[in-house]
Amino acid sequence: KADPKDQFLSAALLNAKASCYAELGKMEKAADYYAEAGAKSKSDFSAQYWRSAGIHYEMAESYGKALECYEKIKNEYSASPEASDIDKFIYKVKALQCDFNQ
Repeated sequence: KADPKDQFLSAALLNAKASCYAELGKMEKAADYYAEAGAKSKSDFSAQYWRSAGIHYEMAESYGKALECYEKIKNEYSASPEASDIDKFIYKVKALQCDFNQ
């Protein structure tokens, strides 16, 4: 029930909640919290949150949402370490969606 006003702490709290849901096997819920952390944080950690969200959306077989997360990294965090290999995540999700044309 904590509600820190600090943007960094608030995102870190959402990240912690996401990790808990992932441990419980609730991947969609975990991904939602990771995405919320990414949206809340305007720091270098945002790309990490978005990548975690994408991975967990994949595990929940929500490939469209995963693709959105990965494309956000590619378009908004291109200088981050997570962006260095993001194309393989994008192509993998597109393949899982049978979307070979884009």
